[in-house]
Amino acid sequence: MKNFYTFDKNLKLRATKSLNQEKKTGKNNSRLNEIEKYHLAKYFSIGYYLLTPLLVGVFLGLYIDKKFGFRYFVLVGIVFGLVSTFYNLYRLTKN
Repeated sequence: MKNFYTFDKNLKLRATKSLNQEKKTGKNNSRLNEIEKYHLAKYFSIGYYLLTPLLVGVFLGLYIDKKFGFRYFVLVGIVFGLVSTFYNLYRLTKN
């Protein structure tokens, strides 16, 4: 008998029923499976939430530095990227 594992909202691994047990009971857990898929997809995309704002801030700062001849806009871009990264993480964990 094969067991399946899912993550709950606290990212703890939980064992679920096997397919054979679901077929025997006749219950349809398709809605539960859709919710589990949503949470897995949300937490697997966390790398994009971390990396994208930081890279956008750095490259935008580099562009402003080269285009207008200013200095230290890369640091402003990094700070902007970090703030937006933490905001994205806050929004992700809030829901």
